[in-house]
Amino acid sequence: MGLIICKTKDQILTNFKIRFEVFNKEQNVPYELDMDLAEFNGEMFLYADENEEYVACARMIYEENRAHIGRIATLKEYRGRGYATKMISSIEKVAQTLGYHEVYIEAQLDKLDFYEKLGYVAYGDIFMDANMEHTYMRKKI
Repeated sequence: MGLIICKTKDQILTNFKIRFEVFNKEQNVPYELDMDLAEFNGEMFLYADENEEYVACARMIYEENRAHIGRIATLKEYRGRGYATKMISSIEKVAQTLGYHEVYIEAQLDKLDFYEKLGYVAYGDIFMDANMEHTYMRKKI
């Protein structure tokens, strides 16, 4: 089924539920840090597998010269199947259609290899967010 831009209440709630499972329950990120509501300055996304099950989510925040892709999460039982890769690629295409030529993420350091394989390049200093080391990564699209 692929990428879905969240438009309905149920889709938005499903996005939040996936984030809750991954960030709050698995990674112990405080709920208040995850739910900053910045997505209201952009779009929220879900990714559905071939059985139309929602397996991953993300958001994209629109900035002046680039877009910020974040809150990328895949449910544990669906990891390793390429869903996040397909979802991010599809989100990048959305950003391109909106006229953006660069996207960036704030990557957890243990996910650096994954994003590098997708063409992202790290820049800047390592910083702490939700008690985890992160770095900025960008990609020209």
